[in-house]
Amino acid sequence: LDRPSYAFMQQFSPALIKLPSTSSEHQDYLAQVAASHAGEIVLSTGMTDDAYERWVLETFRRCSRLYLMQANSAYPTPLKDCNVAVVRRYDRMAQSDP
Repeated sequence: LDRPSYAFMQQFSPALIKLPSTSSEHQDYLAQVAASHAGEIVLSTGMTDDAYERWVLETFRRCSRLYLMQANSAYPTPLKDCNVAVVRRYDRMAQSDP
């Protein structure tokens, strides 16, 4: 979630890093992770927009595999806030930019 935690985790050489959507406001930190971690990245995009997703795709080119996920922090989630169509959009993104 933050630089000190990321630095601590590096001693274990993790194959995969999960970045929460709450870190989306800290693009300098995310850019540091993108530049230093060549393994897999799971990145949550909840509460972000298309511009952020484009930035993520461009910034995380070095990682071996990028998994985008979108979660909702409201439980139970009201039906009006469910957006399962994002799965199709992420599929199209993966097809055009593997």
